[in-house]
Amino acid sequence: MKNLLWFTHLHIYRLSLAIGDAYYLINKIKSGDAYTKFFYNDDERPEQKEGFVNEVNDIIGKTVKCFTLNNNGLGWFPIFDIESKNKKKFEVEGYFIDIAAASCALYSYRPTCFFSKVHINLLNKMISESLKNKPLFNLSFPSKKIMFMETQDEVQFTTQEKDKVDYSKPTDKVFHQLEKINNNSKNSFNFLVDNLSSDKFEVYKVESLIKEIDWYADYYAKYHLDEKKKNNLSKSTIEYLKLNVETHGFLHGYYLKAIKSK
Repeated sequence: MKNLLWFTHLHIYRLSLAIGDAYYLINKIKSGDAYTKFFYNDDERPEQKEGFVNEVNDIIGKTVKCFTLNNNGLGWFPIFDIESKNKKKFEVEGYFIDIAAASCALYSYRPTCFFSKVHINLLNKMISESLKNKPLFNLSFPSKKIMFMETQDEVQFTTQEKDKVDYSKPTDKVFHQLEKINNNSKNSFNFLVDNLSSDKFEVYKVESLIKEIDWYADYYAKYHLDEKKKNNLSKSTIEYLKLNVETHGFLHGYYLKAIKSK
């Protein structure tokens, strides 16, 4: 596996993070009321479980066009990616999304060691171990384009420019509008769009190399919270880490791996 690199932090205000085929999500927005008609079911649609659409535990073994990560509110999700070998155009063949960090590290700031080769090598080891298991589920990307967004009626973003998206335009035109905004360095990182190397991805759970609470807590203390030892963490953070392990095991996040065409 090629080394991944840190790409960005995605900011979610109060709902969930949706990740999926960009054209599919854009079409849900174009249909209107995307939050109530698609992203969240408050028991109005009996065929869909109450809650956010396609949460991980609800789609094990399935193939879907999007999934959601519920962080219960405000959070900054660290996103790492792997670029394909195609030199003619930018395409991505892998993503790592750290959901645990989005809950325990409430700001985008990260210490210097977060960006170090030591940390990247550690992440690659964790991902390599995860790839020895079966994928949790598959993602289909008919458009070969991906979008990360908050589960709202339309893509949320804040820039220093008066950027607007005209959703009345064809889906591909809407994507290019979002791509242009996303590539603007003044964007506040509220969403992400990319071109993919494949139309099919597998999704794997990434866990601690050593499944012990001290290892798990020390990892987030050092690389995300700028603390060298677990006993330097606040009581609330320690309680969160313990609760997270009790609820989700030693989960760090999820790795999206491109399936190469035969």
